[in-house]
Amino acid sequence: MSPILTSFILFLTLSAAFLFSGMEAGMVAINPLILHRKAREGKRSAQKLLHYLKKPEMFLWTNLVGGTTSNFLSVCILTKIAHYYFWESNLPFFAACLILSMIGLYFLVDLLPKIIFRRKPIFFCTITLPFFRVAYILLYPLISAAIKLVTMIFWHSKEPYYQRMLSNRAELRRLMENSDPDITTEERLMISHVMDFFDKTVRDLLIPMERVKCLPSTTTLAEAKDFASKNTPIHIPIYQVNSKGKQHILGILSIKMAILLDES
Repeated sequence: MSPILTSFILFLTLSAAFLFSGMEAGMVAINPLILHRKAREGKRSAQKLLHYLKKPEMFLWTNLVGGTTSNFLSVCILTKIAHYYFWESNLPFFAACLILSMIGLYFLVDLLPKIIFRRKPIFFCTITLPFFRVAYILLYPLISAAIKLVTMIFWHSKEPYYQRMLSNRAELRRLMENSDPDITTEERLMISHVMDFFDKTVRDLLIPMERVKCLPSTTTLAEAKDFASKNTPIHIPIYQVNSKGKQHILGILSIKMAILLDES
């Protein structure tokens, strides 16, 4: 194999490893709330990223297979180059070059893309998404083979391959509190109120009967309308005193219905 072709293949494998490592870190760092907002605004790139975020299985498989394959090929090519130039002449120098190459490979195609993509995850994931889709198409046979292999290994297991990421609202609240700083304080407060709303029961909103303003059954509609104009209730309980001197609720008077009857 010619040096030019070897260098070109090495460049492709390093670029692929950089892409998969960066996309993995970027998708984890993306704020779902901001991505949802951009998708609602009609941005196609955000909609595609949101699709991967909602159905991450194929995205994760592509990263796993693609990252493993590209890293393996990069190591093989670097080892072959070091072997060709330094194996026979200087064995210690060969070992030193190989170790330095592995360290450089780690920083260049694993650590560096993670740092870059986490700075602006939506921006960099949007730019590299077309290349990721091309890589997915090229690697689809390997991905399908890996999925079938895992299915054959775990076919007897009744447990799912994954569990829910968030098991309760407390974890969702912690995720929101530690999320992207682009969310304003008002937005965090609104989200917190929505989550608190689902934990409340009807009992928490009830007004005790001793604090409810009621009217006797002998009250006229005019008096009820005058009472409603001063206290602004929508519905008024109507009571009747029984033989034991206790109030017995007969029903609820709708002020809206009383106004309509009065106008007719």
